[in-house]
Amino acid sequence: MRSKYGKRGLGDIKPTDSPTWRRISLISDLAEDMVVRDTNSIKWKHTKEGKFTTKSAYQALRPSGGRSLSSTHIWHPNQVPKVRLFLWRLWHKG
Repeated sequence: MRSKYGKRGLGDIKPTDSPTWRRISLISDLAEDMVVRDTNSIKWKHTKEGKFTTKSAYQALRPSGGRSLSSTHIWHPNQVPKVRLFLWRLWHKG
C-alpha cells in the first residue's frame, strides 16, 4: 500500500517527494526564523515581551508593502464572486 505523502510509501520519503512535505519543511524553516531559543525557553521575536500573539504573527507574515494591487482587485466588494474566485486561483497559481 502506498502512502499519500511519499512516492514510494513511508520507507523512502524525501522532503521533495510531495507538496505536503515541502510545505511542512518551509513552515519549519519560517518558524525557526521567528523565535529565539534560550537555554530553558523559546521567545517570540515579534513582540517586546517575547510572547506569541495572533496579531504579531499576522504582522510578521504580512508583506511589508501592505495590500497589493492584486488583492485589492480580488477582494473588492463589488467584484463578482465567480470572477473573485478565478482571480484568487490565478493569483495563487491554482
